[in-house]
Amino acid sequence: MGALLLPKGILHQIDKRSRAFFWIGEEHANGGNCKHLSKVHQPGSTPWEQCFSWSYGWGGHRDLGDSHTLDSTIWKEISAGLEFFRSISKVEIGNGLSTAFWLDFWIGDSTLASRFPALFSHSLRPNISVASALNTIDSLTTFQPRLSSMAHDELGDLQTILASVSLNSQVPDHRIGRLDGKVLSTSLAYSAAF
Repeated sequence: MGALLLPKGILHQIDKRSRAFFWIGEEHANGGNCKHLSKVHQPGSTPWEQCFSWSYGWGGHRDLGDSHTLDSTIWKEISAGLEFFRSISKVEIGNGLSTAFWLDFWIGDSTLASRFPALFSHSLRPNISVASALNTIDSLTTFQPRLSSMAHDELGDLQTILASVSLNSQVPDHRIGRLDGKVLSTSLAYSAAF
């Protein structure tokens, strides 16, 4: 681990730029014009938002969280925050399009990756969305060939749990804070981080 002596005031400037990512207002941040973190994670409906979602989010060729050699430095930094974002949030499942099957808290009190580690280790798409996973889980196309006996047992347990899951294509997924069950906010994220 290293340390770096920063010039006076630089930490304030770094914090200011970090807060600006979540800010949609014109003046200084007081909380009233902050973006909802849940909306940062949801794809939008404008053409540029759809293009962005296709390029970096859940699209036909890529899952949110997958890295690519053509990713910009800024996108790599944003992606690095996904683990923290997922750790402070849980998802009330709707259509399953913006929820990570293995890595988000959406069914129970832990992630499926931590509940079924052997099966997760065989996954070819660790960042797959719930909607995509539910469509392919029985065909085994998202797993490496020849599951271990432990992974095969875990698959049976997982299929039992998933039998009770039904998606609603008309309702988007909704993220809330894991600890308080309230809508995510920058205040919650800041409190969790510091």
